[in-house]
This record gives sequence, C-alpha cells and structure tokens, in this order.
Amino acid sequence: MAQTRHSLPRVFFACGLLCLAGFESLHAQTWNLREAPRRPAISVEVGGTGTGACFGQCMGVRVVNRSAVAYTVVCERGTVLVARNSAHQNMVIAHETAVSVAGRSQQTDLVWVLCMNMDKLPPQNCTYDVAEHLADTRVLRVLEEIDRRNLYGNEAGQYAIWPVTEDRRRNEVIAATSGDPNQKQRAAEEAEDVLRAALGPEDADRFARSVPLPTPAIGGLTRELTMYVTPWYVLAGGGLLLIVLVLVLATRRGNRPAPTTPRHAAEPPAAEAGAAVTAVSTPARPGGVTLLGVLYILGGIGSALLGVATAAILFRLLPVKADLPPSLLMVGVPGLLGVGVAALVSIAIGVGLLRLRRWARAIVLVFGTLGILGSAYSTVMAMSAGMPPVYPLASGVLALVIVLYLCSAKVKQAFA
Repeated sequence: MAQTRHSLPRVFFACGLLCLAGFESLHAQTWNLREAPRRPAISVEVGGTGTGACFGQCMGVRVVNRSAVAYTVVCERGTVLVARNSAHQNMVIAHETAVSVAGRSQQTDLVWVLCMNMDKLPPQNCTYDVAEHLADTRVLRVLEEIDRRNLYGNEAGQYAIWPVTEDRRRNEVIAATSGDPNQKQRAAEEAEDVLRAALGPEDADRFARSVPLPTPAIGGLTRELTMYVTPWYVLAGGGLLLIVLVLVLATRRGNRPAPTTPRHAAEPPAAEAGAAVTAVSTPARPGGVTLLGVLYILGGIGSALLGVATAAILFRLLPVKADLPPSLLMVGVPGLLGVGVAALVSIAIGVGLLRLRRWARAIVLVFGTLGILGSAYSTVMAMSAGMPPVYPLASGVLALVIVLYLCSAKVKQAFA
C-alpha cells in the first residue's frame, strides 16, 4: 500500500509532462525560410509574381501546412533565393517578413527582395530554391542599412546591392534601368550614401567612378534605345521603307491623268475601236497590289515553315529532360494548328489580291485598321514603360500607308 502511495506522485508528474508537451505542440512553431522546407509537414514554394520588376514585392512565398499545428515561417533578411532557370536573376530578401499558416491550410505572402544579377532576366514566372546559407557579410551590412532607411522597395536600395554582388558602378546601374533620368540620379546618390555608411568611403568612391559601357550612349540616346539598333532591325526597317516607297510611287503613278488623244490623230477603224474599248474595260492590276499579294503569299509560306520547324524542335527536345523555356513548352497541337490556319489565310489573301478579288481587299483593309489601332496602343504602353517605340511606330506607319493605298482611286477601280 505504501508503495502505491509513493508511485502516485510519479504517475501524476508524468501525466503532467505529457499534457504540457501536448499543450505546447498546439502552439505555433516558428521556423525560418531555410529550415521550413526540411519539416515533413510543411512545403514551401518561392517564385516570381509576374510583374516583371527586379526589386520590391515582386516575389511570393507560398507555405502549405499539412499538420494540425500552426506554423510561422520567417523570411529572414539576407536569405538568398536561387533561380532554377539560370537565365533569371538570383534574389536576396531585403526586409524580414513572417508568413503565418494555420493548421491544415496554406498561405501566400509577398516578400521584399532585391536583385543580385543585373544582366539577367527578372524573376517573372520563375521558381526559386532557398539557399542553405545567408548572403555574405558585406551584403548583409548593406541590407541592414537599406532596411534601416526603408529603401528595400526603392531604386536606391537596388542600386546599392549591385556594387556589392557584381562590382557595378554608378553609370552602369543607371544605364541598366529605365525611368526618369533625374530620379535615377537621385537614387544613385542615395545608394552611394548607403555604401558609405555600410562599408566605408572606399566602396562609395569606387561605385562613383565611371567605367566604359558595353553599349555607350550615342547622341544622347540611352542604352534602351541603342540596343534596338541591331542588324536585324536595320534590315527590317530598310524593308519597311522599301515597301512604303513602292506603295507611294504606285499611288502617285495611278493618280496621273491619262494621256489625251491629239485632235489631228486619225480615228481608228470601228473594229479596232471596239477592241480598244474592250481592252480598256479590263482593269490592269496595279504594281502595289501585286507587291502586297506576293508579300502575303511569302508570309504564309514563311509562317508554315516556321511552324514545321518549331514542331520538329519541340518534339525532338521533349523526350529529353531539357530545361525548355515556358513559351516553347506551351506550344502544343492548338498552337501549331493556329500557325497552320494563319498561313493558309495569308496565302489565300495573297492569291485573292493577285486576282483582284474584292473580299481580299476588304480583309486587308480590316487588318490594316486593326494594325493601326494596335500600333497606337503598343506605342503608348512602350512609352509609359520608358522604352523607345521603334517597332510599334514602324508597323503603324506601314499599316497606314497600306490602308491609304488600297483606298486610292486607281486601286478601287481595279477591284471594281
């Protein structure tokens, strides 16, 4: 009996420990972003949000909790996010964010990040892995100063990271981004102050020293404009100018008055006059219409060949576990069928133009009007994004010239 009395406190103590452990397990557990993926009940996904930006809240963290216990995943400042596609930028978390997930649920939150690679693609629609270590000491010191000044969503914060991760200079970071030049200058000056406070005057002075740019400015044009001056764009622009010139010359030739018959000229015989009237009544095909018809046919043939080549490449690479871009993987049977239909329509329009069919002229007029409207929209969007609207303006001018040419008197008479 005495032994039973002595064992009762031990039983109660053990039960208390078990209850305390169960009570503690129901409380939220906190893990950082590097440790959370190793938990069996948690899965973490990190990826771009699709905004196309390279800093700020352009990435999201999705946490799935399969247990009944609430979890909090802390995204620490300095956590490195490695892109699974090497063509995209690696990122670093610039401001600590906590993602709280209840039991048996999921939660997605945006995180403040900065880009570590200047010349790669932004994290748009790209998945990332979480590195097992934080950034190096110099990056952490700069991130701490950026966080203290609340610059983790600002261009100045991004400008201050590139000198540490890639030894970039002031003129390089300014040329690599688009926007208001005065605003970029102010952001670069603030980034220089961040480097001076976090690392010292030597790093700040090194950032301020300029280096030759790979694509230097020409006549006040920035790198965003000079990167469009490539051989392909020169050839395309020359081809567009040639087409416009031919159409303009054909229009002017069609507007010339017909030569009058001199009064002293002898009148042709009746049979010859009838033959002449019959020949005049059959309209001749203008040269510009012939050019448009040939271009439509060539464009259809080119689209068909491009579709066949894309299908061959796709079906050759799919059996191999290659790192294909998403745009290529999305090309399937519907996409190839669409390319084939577009090629057939283009060839049919070209044949219709060569045969002076009215429906072909009407379709080209509709396409030209839609091209003008689309060009105007693309021009506005490109200018709002700080990029030169070279291609939208050129395509809009070409569509306008084609519409005006098809509405000329000579062309209308030919299709009548």
